[in-house]
Amino acid sequence: MPVLAQGLINLIFLPINYLFELGFFFVCAFLWLFGKYRKKSPAPFPTVEILLLATVVISLSFFYSRVIPINDMGIRPWLLGQFVLLIWTVDVVAPLVNAQNFHFPKLFKAITKFQYPSRVGYYLVILLTLGLMTTSLEMLMLRFWTIGIDANIVGFPSEFSPDTQLGSRTYAARQAYEYIRDYLPLNWIVQDNPTTILDRPSGLYGTRQMVISDHTAYGVSAEAYESLVNQVKVIFESETLTWEQIDSLCQEYSIDLLIFKDIDPIWRNIELIGSQRSPVYDNDYYALFQCGVDQSFVSAH
Repeated sequence: MPVLAQGLINLIFLPINYLFELGFFFVCAFLWLFGKYRKKSPAPFPTVEILLLATVVISLSFFYSRVIPINDMGIRPWLLGQFVLLIWTVDVVAPLVNAQNFHFPKLFKAITKFQYPSRVGYYLVILLTLGLMTTSLEMLMLRFWTIGIDANIVGFPSEFSPDTQLGSRTYAARQAYEYIRDYLPLNWIVQDNPTTILDRPSGLYGTRQMVISDHTAYGVSAEAYESLVNQVKVIFESETLTWEQIDSLCQEYSIDLLIFKDIDPIWRNIELIGSQRSPVYDNDYYALFQCGVDQSFVSAH
C-alpha cells in the first residue's frame, strides 16, 4: 500500500482509536474545562495544565522525528496528555462516588446519575465500558498472544514468529545470550541480523555492544541507519559467502561474534559453515561464530 494512502487511512481511523482509548477522559476533560469543575478544582496550575494538553494535541501529535528511525516524538507525548486528562477526570467523577459505590457495578450506576448536560452520564458509562474492554484486550494480548501463537490459535507468520515454535526459539535465544554473558569477553562486539524488526531476545538478554540494531538506533538518522543495515545484513542474508568474505566484513565493522538464527537465510547452510568453522555455541535455533582476524577463542574452546 502506498505510504500516502496508508497515512490517510490512519488519519481517518485516528478519532476512532482515540474514542476507544481516551473517550471517557475526553468527555470528562470537556466537562472540566467548560463546567463548574475548573473553578472548584484545587489544582494550583490549571493554565499550565491546559497549555500542556494543547501542546500535546495540536503540536506534538503531528511531529515526525527525522533524527531517529523510531518516531518517539509522535508516540510518547500523549503520555503527558493522558496525565492531564486523568487529573481532570478525578475532579469530575470524585463527587459522584464514595466508599459505598466505589466498585462495580455501583460505580457505573453512580456515573449514570450525572445529568449535566442531559443524559451525559449514560454516554460516560458507554465510553468507560469501551475503554475497559480495549484495555482488557490489550492486557490479554500482552500476556497470552505469544502463547496463542504456539497453540496455533492466533495468526502466524508474523513479526513474532514464522511458526508455532516461538517459546522454544525464545528459550534457545536466552541460552545463547546467557552463554555470551557468562563466557565471552566483555569487550567483544556481537551482531545479529539487523533486518529483524524488534528482535526481542537481543533486547531482553543482550549484554554486549552491537554494531547496528533497531532498538539501539536512537540519535541515528534513518538514512544512516538504513545504509549500515544494508551493509551488515549481507552476512546474514547471503547463502554463498565464504568464511574469508565473512571475516573481511567482520574486520571492516569490528565484529567479534556473529549470532545466526534459524530464521536467517544463512541458516540454510548452517551445517556447511559449521563444518568449516566450529561454532562457539549452538543449539536448535541459534549458533554463535567468532569472526574476524583472531580465532583464539574458538581454538581454545
